[in-house]
Amino acid sequence: MSNENEANGGGFADPVRQMRHSYTIIEKLGYVARLNSGTSIHRLSRETGIDRKRLRDWKNDTSLASETNKATKRRMGRPGRPPFFPELDAKLIAWFKEQREKHIAVTYKSLRYQIRKAELSTPLPADFKASDGYLFRWTKQYNIRRRCITHIGQAANREKSEIAKLTEEFLLSLNMKTAEYGANHIYNMDEISCYFHMTRDSTLHFKDSKNVDGCDTGNRKSCFTVALTVCADGHMAKALVIFRGLKKVPKVKAPKNIAVLASISGTMDTNIALKYIDECFVCRGPYLGTTKSLLIWDSFGLHRKDEVLEDLRKKCRSEALILPPKTTAYLQPLDAALRNKWSEWFESAPPEYTRKGYRKRPSYQHILDMVSNAMNTIDSKAIKRAFRCCGIAANGEIVPINDLNERLQLVLSWKDQMGLMDDGEDVIGEAEGESEDEEELIESVNVREEDEEENDLIGGDDSSDSEEY
Repeated sequence: MSNENEANGGGFADPVRQMRHSYTIIEKLGYVARLNSGTSIHRLSRETGIDRKRLRDWKNDTSLASETNKATKRRMGRPGRPPFFPELDAKLIAWFKEQREKHIAVTYKSLRYQIRKAELSTPLPADFKASDGYLFRWTKQYNIRRRCITHIGQAANREKSEIAKLTEEFLLSLNMKTAEYGANHIYNMDEISCYFHMTRDSTLHFKDSKNVDGCDTGNRKSCFTVALTVCADGHMAKALVIFRGLKKVPKVKAPKNIAVLASISGTMDTNIALKYIDECFVCRGPYLGTTKSLLIWDSFGLHRKDEVLEDLRKKCRSEALILPPKTTAYLQPLDAALRNKWSEWFESAPPEYTRKGYRKRPSYQHILDMVSNAMNTIDSKAIKRAFRCCGIAANGEIVPINDLNERLQLVLSWKDQMGLMDDGEDVIGEAEGESEDEEELIESVNVREEDEEENDLIGGDDSSDSEEY
């Protein structure tokens, strides 16, 4: 070691650097900028390993800036190789966008079939083939990748302007309704279908393995229904678990935050809805069950029945606000922000095993314990954010558009594209006052409410409960 130091003049040797033979224009300009800022050529040469003569030539070269502009123009003018079949590519991407707007799944097989149809009207070479390479380059060109479907449902057969107008009218009526209620009196209920064996379709595994095995109990289609109720102040009301295919409730010890029922169909019907009001919604808080509240739920036919709404009105002095059809993905808190967390917990819940170590179907008691644990894992802050991201706030507060979920912002942007919304506007209007269109909409809502009150007085129920509602 001492001999090496003596050979280098008694000091320490410079670190060994890999020799480079070419540098980009951007790198050259960076080194020139350091030299112009005061760094010496000798010091920069020791740091970078570049010859001092080369650094000096770069510093004295005045054509570097012009070469940078030329290179930038070349890149902007020709971003990539031009397509071989522009006519075919244009027809194919137009068809692809049309299919995805209808929420129809597109595969490579359907793309090949569409290419065969397009060949009849598009001049193509005789030896053209829709090969894997062509499809790969086409998808790469338009930034298309294979993705997992995150939401499944029927596509709304309505124009974007109609959906935007319907959403705005609902948010306006929602704002007028919530003006009478605090956060602890605004609720959302939704039925969630769960399975006895909620397994994952993917897992981490070694890359070179041909087979990826998973454990299954054969009960993927055995399901039950959970009716969850969340409050805008962050707490969860008592849940209802409906077991399918049973005439009687199984002998289980239900947790305090769960009510258990049995049904042949396993879904909510009129009798179960009335029992939900008696056993769950009445026990929704530490206050009296007759405290006036607002229950928000979807447009399921059962939720609009007069029998159910009247029972909710008489027993709980509460009213129901029904969401517009096909809008629950962005207007219902449980669907927009909490359903995925619920499913993730069930998929990762600890399973039950037999004495020999085989995984078995969960018992009814184990299902109830899983539901209770899943309810306890949902954070109160997440519930508050779920209500706020759907535009639901207490005391008539207007939620800024930046706090809404992405789907709701997209729907409102359709209204913005039609020129009906100003920049910086909130969900329903400006914070200081409403616009002329919104004042007309408010007047029309008030007129409809007055007409409904007159109809109730003329031919409606004369009971004190209906008059108070």
